Amino acid sequence: PHVLLVQLYYTQKNYQQAFDQWTALDKINQGKGQPAFAAGSIAAQNLKDPQKAIPWLRKAHRLAPENNQATLLLGQVLAATGNTREAAPLLAQIAAKVPNDATLARTLADIQWRNGDKDAAISNLQKVIAQNPNDKESKVALAQALSARAGDQEKAGKLTDASNTWQQVGNLFPENQLPLVQRARIMRKLGRDDDAKQLYQQVLQNTPKDPNALLGVAGIAMKNKDYDSAYDNFWRAIQVEPKFQPAYDAFVAAAAKTHQEKDAYLLMQGWLKKHPNLDPAQKALKALTPAANKLPELTPLNQNAAPDINTNRPPTLKLPSDVAPAKTSAPSATKPQMTPSGNSSVKS
Repeated sequence: PHVLLVQLYYTQKNYQQAFDQWTALDKINQGKGQPAFAAGSIAAQNLKDPQKAIPWLRKAHRLAPENNQATLLLGQVLAATGNTREAAPLLAQIAAKVPNDATLARTLADIQWRNGDKDAAISNLQKVIAQNPNDKESKVALAQALSARAGDQEKAGKLTDASNTWQQVGNLFPENQLPLVQRARIMRKLGRDDDAKQLYQQVLQNTPKDPNALLGVAGIAMKNKDYDSAYDNFWRAIQVEPKFQPAYDAFVAAAAKTHQEKDAYLLMQGWLKKHPNLDPAQKALKALTPAANKLPELTPLNQNAAPDINTNRPPTLKLPSDVAPAKTSAPSATKPQMTPSGNSSVKS
């Protein structure tokens, strides 16, 4: 009668009454933990009360350790409540029995990662992908885990290892440019600017407006004193990432190196007309203003003698001392007298 009543309550979605009947059955006959497992399952999945479910699921696991469903559900509920230390071995036990369950493997990997066992988490995800290379969710999870590992390696100063780890991420998602950008950045830290430049150029071939690659190429050009190329690429990066302050600072520096402060000033003025509230652009314009408004310096033709310029008197023209002025006579007021025909002399 208790079992029939439980079924009736469950059919009517009266989950609390169904839970109460299972707990009553457990007192009458524990069986092999079946009433405890049923009560714990209803509490976890229907009543959404994991704290109420845990003691019943623990009892079911103790009475029937071979019950994979009870073991799995207990591990999942423990993980949901934050008890990952107790959950991990339970889920690992089930994952070993069903190695093809990608969802379970991802759950276990997540718990292992949270427990600090990052190598085990990565290993589990790699096994899943080896069995099913098209499992996108597992590939995403593995890429995230490897990215975090690369970050840890970089912080520890293991730059070559970090670069290799980013390459593994790139192998998972070849169309993603982030691993190439990260590898290029690490190459610059290693002092391998030529390798970094090749990686940045590879990114720009696929995505010509990638701001990180533009900034990277410009930074290398700046270091190599190719200031014109740096100036152009910093400006392109600004157009792609208008709010990125370091790009503006680098652009101002490149403008100074190429003596293009006036052009840069005009560019920034036009840019602010399109983006009037852009704070990084306003700061760049302010930084460019003094140099852009500076009068050009005139260099005298004769480097050995500076010109004597006195604005208080009009300029005078001095003739060379070895040239005498020509002598002229005043013209006669009388009319010229014409001589007879055949005489070429003329009086004036």
